[in-house]
Amino acid sequence: ILDMTEFDISKLIKNLMINFESNYKSKGVELSIDGESQIILADKDKISQVIVNILSNALKYTQSGGSVQVCVQEYKDYIQIAI
Repeated sequence: ILDMTEFDISKLIKNLMINFESNYKSKGVELSIDGESQIILADKDKISQVIVNILSNALKYTQSGGSVQVCVQEYKDYIQIAI
């Protein structure tokens, strides 16, 4: 069952990225986000799980000296998150 609420997806991603900062730094991988505040209606816990999994995989598969950029962009009918 989904627990749908309105929240700022950019803020959620920024907060989740804080948890990864030390791991990214110790591997020598730059982590950044680009995008404005975007309010969405979704299951916050489920979206968090997806973002954590992607950030974890991005760290695992990015070589030292590389970078991972998260982009949050609004289109006419949807919000795109690209990593």
